[in-house]
Amino acid sequence: MQKVKYLILGAGPAGLSFACKLSQEGERNFLVLEKEDTAGGLCRSEIVDHAPIDIGGGGIF
Repeated sequence: MQKVKYLILGAGPAGLSFACKLSQEGERNFLVLEKEDTAGGLCRSEIVDHAPIDIGGGGIF
């Protein structure tokens, strides 16, 4: 079993921002877990009819 100092649940904007900040501060003992097969959470692009479509919080609600 791997032990980490920081376990970040979700690779959305908040999780990735926190991981980036930890890395910038020199911290390497963290793990980001994401349930989906891609990172980004509500901020991502999907390909629809061969064109990228931005998906964001405003598009979900």
